[in-house]
Amino acid sequence: MGKPLPLITLNELCGLCKYMGMSKGGFVEIGTRFGGTSRLMAETFPERNILTVDIKKQYDETTFADLDNLAFVEADSGLGPPEWMWPIGTLFIDGRHRPDAVHKDITLWSPHVEVGGFVILHDAITQAGIMVSIGNVKLMHKDESGQYTSGYPELGETAKRLLLSDGGWSMVECVGSCMVFQKGA
Repeated sequence: MGKPLPLITLNELCGLCKYMGMSKGGFVEIGTRFGGTSRLMAETFPERNILTVDIKKQYDETTFADLDNLAFVEADSGLGPPEWMWPIGTLFIDGRHRPDAVHKDITLWSPHVEVGGFVILHDAITQAGIMVSIGNVKLMHKDESGQYTSGYPELGETAKRLLLSDGGWSMVECVGSCMVFQKGA
């Protein structure tokens, strides 16, 4: 089996790499799917710890076998990080696309993000476009009007409400369907 592809756009992938390069700690991806994004981050940043979390393993056993800096945890991210969690430089949330799940992930995982680190929330901004698929995975869905779209704006609103209300975080930018937040001092 070949290496899995990240299920994000090139623009979003470049954004992840940019913010990972600006932070010092490890990378955590909530919502592994086939493991393409975490694998690419582990290859790009071999000196960093990479943790990927998903409630269900959906990848081949060989996907991460050759990477010493990447660990997969099959668990509900809503239970919070493992006790041994190291400081997180970039937290990439792409798990369950529901406000209650995003609320839990941010509440439980963002305290482990280092000062100056980032939370990046995928699919937080609606983008209209054409239907794109990789295999049987659809990267867009039809909205109420029948238009193909990606993103769930209610997720972005949940993240803004949680992270910006305490004054310790700022919104940096939007990249593709991602919202980027940075933890201040």
